[in-house]
Amino acid sequence: MEFIYPWYLVGLAAVSIPIVIHLFNFHRYKKVYFTNVRFLQAIQSETHRSSRLRNLILLLLRILFIIALVMAFAQPYIPASNNIRQGSPFAVSIYIDNSQSMETGAGNENLLHQAREKALEIVNSFTSTDKFQLLTNDMEGKYQHFVPANEANIWVNDVKSSLAYVSASTLLQTQAKLLHQEKNYNHLAFFISDFAKSTFSLPTNPDTNITWVFVPVQSTQPFNVSIDTCWFDMPIVAPGLESRLNVNLTNHSPDQSRELIVKLSTNGIQRGLKSLTLPPKTTSNLSFQLMNADTGSIEGLFQINDNGFTFDDELYFSYAVHPKLQILIVNGGEENSYFNRLFHSDSLMQVDNQPLHRLDYSRLEKSYLTILNELTEYPEGLILSIQRSLEAGHSIAILPHPSKGIEQLEQFLFSLGGGLKLLADTSSTAVSQINLDHFIFKPAIERMPSMPLLPSVRKYFKINLTSRSGYDVLMTLRNGDPFLIAKNLNNGHLFLQATPLRPEFTDFMHNNLFVVAYLNMAISGQYQNPLYAVYGKPSLFYFEKSSETTVPAPHLISSHDKIDVIPFYRDLDGQSEIIIRTELPEAGIYRLKRDDKWSGYIALNASRIESSPHCFSVDELDKMLQQRGWANSSVMRKDDDLPIKAFLAQTIDGIKLWKIFLVAALILLAAEVTLLRFWK
Repeated sequence: MEFIYPWYLVGLAAVSIPIVIHLFNFHRYKKVYFTNVRFLQAIQSETHRSSRLRNLILLLLRILFIIALVMAFAQPYIPASNNIRQGSPFAVSIYIDNSQSMETGAGNENLLHQAREKALEIVNSFTSTDKFQLLTNDMEGKYQHFVPANEANIWVNDVKSSLAYVSASTLLQTQAKLLHQEKNYNHLAFFISDFAKSTFSLPTNPDTNITWVFVPVQSTQPFNVSIDTCWFDMPIVAPGLESRLNVNLTNHSPDQSRELIVKLSTNGIQRGLKSLTLPPKTTSNLSFQLMNADTGSIEGLFQINDNGFTFDDELYFSYAVHPKLQILIVNGGEENSYFNRLFHSDSLMQVDNQPLHRLDYSRLEKSYLTILNELTEYPEGLILSIQRSLEAGHSIAILPHPSKGIEQLEQFLFSLGGGLKLLADTSSTAVSQINLDHFIFKPAIERMPSMPLLPSVRKYFKINLTSRSGYDVLMTLRNGDPFLIAKNLNNGHLFLQATPLRPEFTDFMHNNLFVVAYLNMAISGQYQNPLYAVYGKPSLFYFEKSSETTVPAPHLISSHDKIDVIPFYRDLDGQSEIIIRTELPEAGIYRLKRDDKWSGYIALNASRIESSPHCFSVDELDKMLQQRGWANSSVMRKDDDLPIKAFLAQTIDGIKLWKIFLVAALILLAAEVTLLRFWK
């Protein structure tokens, strides 16, 4: 225990006054004569003992009163375990957690509202010589300097919910760095958060020159169900084809969820409605069938209402359905009549045959499927154009020449990252196995008949595959050799057939599987952008660009037209590459506008990292601080009746005891008065 005014302790010498008075009784006695005092002896003895006890109690009360009064004026306190310099002003850093989980509740129950109120109370608990700095998950530069209290109050009131997430270690290190820049100030840092277990962690080796105060703001609602992700079963989305769209939901709570209604909408029209009840701590999948009757860009939305967090009750997505499939056939010799009959018979196909020596390389990046038909050479310009086409998400199919250019084909495949060795084989065989799990065949074939009519092969090129080659075998011959293989390269697909389409090699072109395989190759060449981006995770989107050399920068505009952002972008040949990271401030559907034209949609969702509603309790935070060595810190309990100003006084100055001694002095004085009045 220490004293703010220790010189007042000299007043303890006043204790001698009541002692002297009681030791030397200066009362004058007057003699009264009685004829006989024999009957008063017993009364006199009893009165003397009572008077002596009364005087001793009065002496004790007066001594204690003087001690208590002097101690109250000396202002004793139990010092706090910090390095606060008394009399020096304070530099105060305040972090307000404005992440999505702080949007829990409504009105005064909203956690972000409570956090702002706490921050305002903290600011108003200091003097005019102190200064303040505000920190949020947005890490805005304008807040990272110290200002007076009136400006800090404006900043606090302006804090809004954000999609941004920053680790607790980064935030605490930033607070320490900013406080160190303020010399000759006491350093004090406040961390106001819900302390979600999914995101909060404490680093070791804290800065001991700073006094840390952790202020929990938490909800009593432990229930939450989140919509986590959605995806198509197959990467093929085309007009007239039915697609299956899946969605994942998770119950993060220890109790079973109530019955939830999951609603699917596209282009503002409800497309599906399903109910679901989730057991505790489980994830479940629902599937919706979508018939792609419309073409163009499609915006979609999944919704639930679980009375938990709101930021993960909606999942935005978007995709494109292209009206015509652009197909380019690059011929090393004559055109292939089988391809012409196949693609010209479908109104969704737009086919262009070009000989290699007159090839317009710019066509490759616009074609969903490029077929290299019996080429014997692969010029450098063709290789570069094929690489760009694969980067754009398109498909490349290769049919070898019957007798020439095999070595050049091997070198070409190696340059693309799909190196293989080919060897001519004259064995007569047939296809015996179809990979029905691959997206080329899965949409068209539910199951194979017991005795299917499969293509026969008279001679072919043996494809030597290794475990590291990364190819999928789509069709297998009886002897185990591959007939048709596929590999994902960059964003696109590479297909290689072991034979040219010639009768002396195979009758594949007369089989129904030929139609299925090459039509789905064309459809798969429609590069589908990601269904959505997640805030903070870089995502790439590709859109067609005007052929003009200079066009205005692209704009992403929100559906309510209140947000207009120029994203990071890069122009490629015929395409714009859009990179989404943290430029878009809120979840939703954004329209891409460039050169006064709408190019498509980009959907943005909040990260689900905070979907778990479980938070660290005050006791758990205390234990964590002790384990990590945060000795110069304290946690403010939510149920503490002590106002923040008094809590800060204890945290900064320690526990002051002068009020206790003052109350004790008044109680002692009242006891003395009562004793004198009623004990005669």
